[in-house]
Amino acid sequence: MEEKNTVEQPVPQEITLTEASKGYLVTAAKWSKFLAIVNFIAAGLLIVLSIVIALFRNALASGIYDGVTFTVLVIVYIGLGILCLFMAYYLFDFARETLAAIPAADASVLENAFLRMKSYWKFNGILTIVVVLMCIISIAVGITAGSLM
Repeated sequence: MEEKNTVEQPVPQEITLTEASKGYLVTAAKWSKFLAIVNFIAAGLLIVLSIVIALFRNALASGIYDGVTFTVLVIVYIGLGILCLFMAYYLFDFARETLAAIPAADASVLENAFLRMKSYWKFNGILTIVVVLMCIISIAVGITAGSLM
Protein backbone atom coordinates (compact mmCIF):
# COMPACT_ATOMS: atom_id res chain seq x y z
CA MET A 1 0.00 0.00 0.00
CA GLU A 2 1.44 3.27 -1.09
CA GLU A 3 0.44 6.42 0.63
CA LYS A 4 0.41 9.65 -1.30
CA ASN A 5 1.67 12.74 0.47
CA THR A 6 -0.33 15.18 -1.53
CA VAL A 7 -2.28 17.93 0.03
CA GLU A 8 -5.47 18.88 -1.67
CA GLN A 9 -5.32 22.44 -2.87
CA PRO A 10 -8.47 24.43 -2.30
CA VAL A 11 -10.21 25.31 -5.51
CA PRO A 12 -10.08 29.07 -5.93
CA GLN A 13 -13.52 30.55 -5.89
CA GLU A 14 -14.32 33.49 -8.05
CA ILE A 15 -15.70 36.53 -6.34
CA THR A 16 -18.60 38.16 -8.05
CA LEU A 17 -19.77 41.63 -7.22
CA THR A 18 -23.41 42.23 -6.54
CA GLU A 19 -25.10 45.30 -7.96
CA ALA A 20 -25.05 46.83 -4.48
CA SER A 21 -21.27 46.20 -4.20
CA LYS A 22 -20.71 47.80 -7.59
CA GLY A 23 -22.73 50.79 -6.45
CA TYR A 24 -20.65 51.09 -3.28
CA LEU A 25 -17.44 50.94 -5.32
CA VAL A 26 -18.66 53.61 -7.72
CA THR A 27 -19.66 55.86 -4.79
CA ALA A 28 -16.27 55.30 -3.12
CA ALA A 29 -14.53 56.06 -6.42
CA LYS A 30 -16.46 59.30 -6.88
CA TRP A 31 -15.58 60.48 -3.37
CA SER A 32 -11.98 59.37 -3.90
CA LYS A 33 -11.82 61.41 -7.07
CA PHE A 34 -13.16 64.47 -5.24
CA LEU A 35 -10.66 64.05 -2.40
CA ALA A 36 -7.82 63.47 -4.86
CA ILE A 37 -8.64 66.72 -6.65
CA VAL A 38 -8.72 68.57 -3.31
CA ASN A 39 -5.33 67.03 -2.48
CA PHE A 40 -3.91 68.09 -5.86
CA ILE A 41 -5.07 71.65 -5.16
CA ALA A 42 -3.62 71.57 -1.62
CA ALA A 43 -0.30 70.24 -2.94
CA GLY A 44 -0.19 72.99 -5.56
CA LEU A 45 -0.94 75.65 -2.95
CA LEU A 46 1.78 74.31 -0.65
CA ILE A 47 4.34 74.36 -3.43
CA VAL A 48 3.30 77.85 -4.59
CA LEU A 49 3.42 79.08 -0.98
CA SER A 50 6.91 77.65 -0.55
CA ILE A 51 8.05 79.44 -3.73
CA VAL A 52 6.56 82.73 -2.46
CA ILE A 53 8.31 82.28 0.88
CA ALA A 54 11.58 81.51 -0.90
CA LEU A 55 11.28 84.60 -3.11
CA PHE A 56 10.41 86.96 -0.26
CA ARG A 57 12.53 85.31 2.42
CA ASN A 58 14.70 88.37 3.06
CA ALA A 59 11.73 90.72 3.23
CA LEU A 60 9.89 88.40 5.64
CA ALA A 61 12.90 87.76 7.88
CA SER A 62 12.82 90.07 10.86
CA GLY A 63 13.34 89.84 14.57
CA ILE A 64 13.66 86.26 15.77
CA TYR A 65 12.94 84.85 12.31
CA ASP A 66 16.03 84.69 10.17
CA GLY A 67 16.68 83.42 6.65
CA VAL A 68 17.47 79.91 7.90
CA THR A 69 14.03 79.60 9.50
CA PHE A 70 12.36 80.44 6.21
CA THR A 71 14.66 78.06 4.29
CA VAL A 72 13.59 75.23 6.59
CA LEU A 73 9.96 76.29 6.13
CA VAL A 74 10.35 76.21 2.33
CA ILE A 75 11.86 72.71 2.46
CA VAL A 76 9.09 71.45 4.77
CA TYR A 77 6.33 72.93 2.58
CA ILE A 78 7.82 71.47 -0.58
CA GLY A 79 8.11 68.07 1.15
CA LEU A 80 4.48 68.23 2.30
CA GLY A 81 3.40 69.24 -1.19
CA ILE A 82 5.20 66.25 -2.70
CA LEU A 83 3.62 63.91 -0.13
CA CYS A 84 0.19 65.32 -0.99
CA LEU A 85 0.89 64.80 -4.69
CA PHE A 86 1.76 61.12 -4.19
CA MET A 87 -1.32 60.46 -2.08
CA ALA A 88 -3.57 62.32 -4.51
CA TYR A 89 -2.07 60.42 -7.44
CA TYR A 90 -2.81 56.99 -5.92
CA LEU A 91 -6.31 58.05 -4.91
CA PHE A 92 -7.07 59.58 -8.32
CA ASP A 93 -5.83 56.45 -10.12
CA PHE A 94 -8.05 54.27 -7.93
CA ALA A 95 -11.05 56.44 -8.76
CA ARG A 96 -10.31 56.65 -12.48
CA GLU A 97 -9.73 52.92 -12.89
CA THR A 98 -12.69 51.91 -10.74
CA LEU A 99 -15.04 54.20 -12.65
CA ALA A 100 -13.75 52.66 -15.89
CA ALA A 101 -13.83 49.03 -14.70
CA ILE A 102 -17.31 48.79 -13.19
CA PRO A 103 -19.39 49.75 -16.27
CA ALA A 104 -17.13 47.70 -18.55
CA ALA A 105 -17.03 44.72 -16.14
CA ASP A 106 -13.25 44.58 -16.70
CA ALA A 107 -11.63 42.53 -13.93
CA SER A 108 -8.05 43.44 -14.86
CA VAL A 109 -8.74 47.18 -14.68
CA LEU A 110 -10.53 46.69 -11.36
CA GLU A 111 -7.52 44.73 -10.10
CA ASN A 112 -5.27 47.67 -11.04
CA ALA A 113 -7.67 49.98 -9.20
CA PHE A 114 -7.35 47.86 -6.07
CA LEU A 115 -3.57 47.90 -6.49
CA ARG A 116 -3.69 51.71 -6.46
CA MET A 117 -5.90 51.66 -3.38
CA LYS A 118 -3.48 49.28 -1.66
CA SER A 119 -0.61 51.62 -2.54
CA TYR A 120 -2.56 54.58 -1.16
CA TRP A 121 -3.25 52.90 2.18
CA LYS A 122 0.28 51.49 2.44
CA PHE A 123 1.75 54.97 1.82
CA ASN A 124 -0.73 56.44 4.31
CA GLY A 125 0.21 53.82 6.93
CA ILE A 126 3.96 54.37 6.52
CA LEU A 127 3.43 58.12 6.74
CA THR A 128 1.38 57.65 9.92
CA ILE A 129 4.15 55.54 11.48
CA VAL A 130 6.72 58.21 10.62
CA VAL A 131 4.58 60.99 12.12
CA VAL A 132 3.92 59.02 15.32
CA LEU A 133 7.65 58.29 15.68
CA MET A 134 8.46 61.96 15.14
CA CYS A 135 5.94 62.90 17.84
CA ILE A 136 7.45 60.41 20.27
CA ILE A 137 10.96 61.69 19.55
CA SER A 138 9.78 65.31 19.95
CA ILE A 139 8.19 64.53 23.29
CA ALA A 140 11.34 62.74 24.48
CA VAL A 141 13.54 65.65 23.38
CA GLY A 142 11.19 68.13 25.03
CA ILE A 143 11.19 66.23 28.32
CA THR A 144 14.98 65.87 28.22
CA ALA A 145 15.48 69.55 27.41
CA GLY A 146 13.02 70.56 30.13
CA SER A 147 14.80 68.50 32.76
CA LEU A 148 18.14 70.10 31.90
CA MET A 149 16.86 73.62 32.63
